[in-house]
Amino acid sequence: EMWQRILKADNNNNNKGLNMQQGPSLAMSSAPSLRLLLLALPGLALAAALEPEVASFSDTWGGKHSVVGFEPRGRSGLPVYIWLAGSGFTWHNWTTDRELLSRMAALGAVAGQCAYENWKYPLGGCSGFLDKAAPIFNSSDPQSCLARLCARPGADCTKGVAVHGFSQGAQLAALAKNFAPEVSAALVQGHGDNPNPFADLASCMDYSDASGKRNPLHGLDRRQVRSLVGEHDGTFSCCFNQPDDQCCWRKRSGRQQQTATTGYACPEGQYDCLQPDGSGWYVVSDGDANKTEGANHCFAWAGGCLPQPHDQWNPRYAGDCKWCLDSNLRWLHGAATRFSSERLAQAIVV
Repeated sequence: EMWQRILKADNNNNNKGLNMQQGPSLAMSSAPSLRLLLLALPGLALAAALEPEVASFSDTWGGKHSVVGFEPRGRSGLPVYIWLAGSGFTWHNWTTDRELLSRMAALGAVAGQCAYENWKYPLGGCSGFLDKAAPIFNSSDPQSCLARLCARPGADCTKGVAVHGFSQGAQLAALAKNFAPEVSAALVQGHGDNPNPFADLASCMDYSDASGKRNPLHGLDRRQVRSLVGEHDGTFSCCFNQPDDQCCWRKRSGRQQQTATTGYACPEGQYDCLQPDGSGWYVVSDGDANKTEGANHCFAWAGGCLPQPHDQWNPRYAGDCKWCLDSNLRWLHGAATRFSSERLAQAIVV
């Protein structure tokens, strides 16, 4: 009933420019020319176009790690967005990372990227991931990255907290709700529960536990999560439909991993399992990615996952499609606001 009240409230707001799947339009500015520029200009050009509307900031969390980002100028009461890059990614590159943060700030969020030891992959299964996620997201620790962002003058985390991660960053983001009740939506890319034959993370990453009950470590409702993975992601989508000994020795198929981690099941052979509200999962096909390497683990970026740096988007991902950058960020911002702790409290009181 509580969820129905929230969705009903969103329907009532349709005439105010809100969209259930995509959230508000990209630019919150009233300047039409700026809105057009935001859709057309990538990377540094985008940041330059945003200069009158958003300001950059830098801070530290945990006493040693950096957090950098963008936020709208002169505004308050804003939701927060956190971006966690993947294993081995260069810290805060000047193109794709800045574009993510700039776009989310333009949507009306305090947008920050949290540095973490992404050159180390957690050992010890779920306990290793939980231990690594805790200091990043623990909202009761004033030195956590999330708490530092929530403490910014323009931020109000009761308005929503959106978490976004790729690869290891996605796995950490998937656990954020355990440490911060304010977390209200997650966009996970290159994510699953069985990264290699010797690492089964089902007990913390899956939507339901082994008995079929809701997994308490998967704190977000399935309507609050969107997952994207490449068709030939050798880590999380190997043998998308059917596992075999050559490709997926001792591993679950990509379809099984996406179904298990999101709670949504779609017919065999179907790549698009996004729901009408934009949650769910989408397997990016080789045809979608349209690059020599195919739809690999790093489908969103140009080229392969190696060598570094990942400083250029795959042109297809930067285009206009339901699995593309703009669509993903607008869904994330809209879902984080829609399911914010403030909105939940209002639904309970009404």
